Amino acid sequence: MEEENSDTVASLDSMADLYVKRGMFADAKPFAKRALLCRQRVMGEFHEATALSMSKLAFISIQLGEFDEAETLYLKVVPILEQEVGPLSPDVANNLNNLAVVAAHKDQYARAEMLYRRALKIQEQALGKEHPATVRSLSNLAGVLIGQGKYEQAEPLCLRTLELLEPIMDTNDTTLTTLYIRIAYVYARQNKYVLARSYYRRGLKICKESLGANHPLTRSLQVQYRHVAEQK
Repeated sequence: MEEENSDTVASLDSMADLYVKRGMFADAKPFAKRALLCRQRVMGEFHEATALSMSKLAFISIQLGEFDEAETLYLKVVPILEQEVGPLSPDVANNLNNLAVVAAHKDQYARAEMLYRRALKIQEQALGKEHPATVRSLSNLAGVLIGQGKYEQAEPLCLRTLELLEPIMDTNDTTLTTLYIRIAYVYARQNKYVLARSYYRRGLKICKESLGANHPLTRSLQVQYRHVAEQK
């Protein structure tokens, strides 16, 4: 019976994963939910595999904007994984990170900051400071600091994120534009207008070359740059 259930769960997981890869999260959810129910029946509520099924369902809930449901699931997942795989596991950090995403979406920036710091500390120890997951947490932490108006604290995190990502990205990658704009904004909010203008110019250059002068993002950046250029 257990073997049969294992085969069933594997099929349900495969279908959920397929729909997730296609961005069809509403279609993925019932398969992820059924897989979770099977694991709860066969393995129990507090098994590592059950927790990972909860985590998958929580991720899908985030994509659907169902933040309360995602939060409830992640609050169950984290302590189970801490018990089953250890508090310094990257899986724990990943779920803390996603719980922070939920908190940020609910404008709970102080809570999100605390969760990102916990995740970042684990990832730096378990994965290293230059691991992509660690860098994502670093960038996310910078974002919630900005959301709280903590620009001085956000500044070194933004610069560190850029330092790690810039060498491995294409010079015309619009992701670089996002990083440049964030740094420019942080500088502008601290009245460091010369530095802000420098980073806005970098972002504008990429946008013009990659998207064209008439693209909405390029135009928006031009407005932001002109505003900063008027400041002294």
